[in-house]
Amino acid sequence: MESGDIGDILAVRGTNRGRCPGGWFIQKELSGGGAVMDHTVHVTDLLRFLLAAECSTVYCEADNGLLHGDFDDTGFLQLSFQSGVFATLDASWSRPKTFPTWGDVTMLVVGTKGTVEMDMFAQESILYSDIAGNVSYQGWGSDIDGGMVRAFVHSLQTGEPVPITGIDGLRAVEVVEAAYRSTATGQAVAVQHRQV
Repeated sequence: MESGDIGDILAVRGTNRGRCPGGWFIQKELSGGGAVMDHTVHVTDLLRFLLAAECSTVYCEADNGLLHGDFDDTGFLQLSFQSGVFATLDASWSRPKTFPTWGDVTMLVVGTKGTVEMDMFAQESILYSDIAGNVSYQGWGSDIDGGMVRAFVHSLQTGEPVPITGIDGLRAVEVVEAAYRSTATGQAVAVQHRQV
């Protein structure tokens, strides 16, 4: 994408579908929401990085038709960015308990010269275990969580800035807030970016 091989980016289709984690995730007074809160922030981070642009408007439909709780378990978002690119996102807890991993993160990036498909959890082997009585993915790729911790420790040790800042987290949460406002009104809403 940085080399321009796929041309100008026109649109992105993203997913972040997982299993309902239960616990405090489904208590709105503790989590702030449900699947839309849980899954939108991660793809928003990726989109902001890939597009080097802020999200300007959000349209979201969310419901609780799968688990029938007092929280959203499915959400579908349409995001428009200041650069003119638009993206869709399936943010849901739609994976069954028997799914081999807790979820997925995928992106299909459409450009004027080609497309790129990404599966962020594709580095795995599949284990069929009669002992555990299930199928699971055994990751062999890089440890993303470990990388975050190493980057933070490196910053503390060297004084260099962290690669991901609190402002990055704030911008992702602002998109989630807009998604919930959109769900409540049934309309696309502007993302309200706070001055920092």
